[in-house]
Amino acid sequence: MVGLGRFHSRCQRSTILRRPQPTIAQVHGYCLAGATELVGHCDLVFAAEDAQFGHPAGRSLGVLPTLSLWPYLIGIRKTKEYFFTGDSMTAKEALENGLINRVYAREKLEEEVLAYARRVVTVPVDLLTLHKAATNRFFEVMGIYAAEQSAAEFDAIAHQTVTVKNEVKKMGERGLKEALRERDKPFATKK
Repeated sequence: MVGLGRFHSRCQRSTILRRPQPTIAQVHGYCLAGATELVGHCDLVFAAEDAQFGHPAGRSLGVLPTLSLWPYLIGIRKTKEYFFTGDSMTAKEALENGLINRVYAREKLEEEVLAYARRVVTVPVDLLTLHKAATNRFFEVMGIYAAEQSAAEFDAIAHQTVTVKNEVKKMGERGLKEALRERDKPFATKK
């Protein structure tokens, strides 16, 4: 059995949100499963037009240990819409859903992110820290850290289900690519 402690510590390591300094994520290409965990904890997320966000592993391998904070970021209904199927969302959809801040052409992404970051660093660090702390306090009062712990517990439980154990066995027997192809076949056409 996978210990709950491993999953709790993963949540405790989600210190990006708790760091006093602002964090900005720059995303291009696939941002799936654990990658969504990482960007979900960043203060700002800028993405290239080719970015894809999602958790296809949720179809057979468990729950994201913090749900990537999606219930807070995009709301309960959109979170369920994407997690129930494991479908991915485009950068445009992620922007419309409130998951990310801005979308740029891939060739302009780094330039635009750096330009924005240069503007941020002109604000004194003591004020940036207070802006972040005050904003995060709203979510702390709403129970964000307890919610993270709870999601980690559900992930630990999911890893003990017949579904996940069978999927892991299938991956070992057929290989990862074939098992994923079989798992994802019913989801090939989105919406």
